[in-house]
Amino acid sequence: MSQEDELKDMFDLTPAKTEPKEVVPVEAPKGNLELQTDFEYTRDNMYTAMEMQNEAMQEMLELAKASGHQRAFEVFGSMFSQYTDAQTKLMNLHQQKEKIKNDEAKTVNNTTNVQQNVLVGSTKDLLSMVKKGQIKEDGEIVRE
Repeated sequence: MSQEDELKDMFDLTPAKTEPKEVVPVEAPKGNLELQTDFEYTRDNMYTAMEMQNEAMQEMLELAKASGHQRAFEVFGSMFSQYTDAQTKLMNLHQQKEKIKNDEAKTVNNTTNVQQNVLVGSTKDLLSMVKKGQIKEDGEIVRE
């Protein structure tokens, strides 16, 4: 006996005849994946999953109302909780993307100013470096 037959017997209902909606799968991008591409791919998949979950919830609610069975309402409640969790995960995805972008911006704009240099050597070594042009007047060391 199939699961569908078991449900028919359990709830004494006939399943609603609905035509399945066409689900268009989103193909994974090829090659070098970047943050924006990954974000859009993940976001599209989450939207598709949430739309499918929404349809399943609507059917489950109809089934629960028609049967009045406590277990059917319990299953609907569980599905509703998963649906709201998926929405929270979508918002977390946005936050993670912004955090990565901010971290990248900090890395690019991160400059270090050296205000103190320490020379290990004698004053004679220091003077010879100045004369050779290895140290500029403002104290910056010229590296070759």
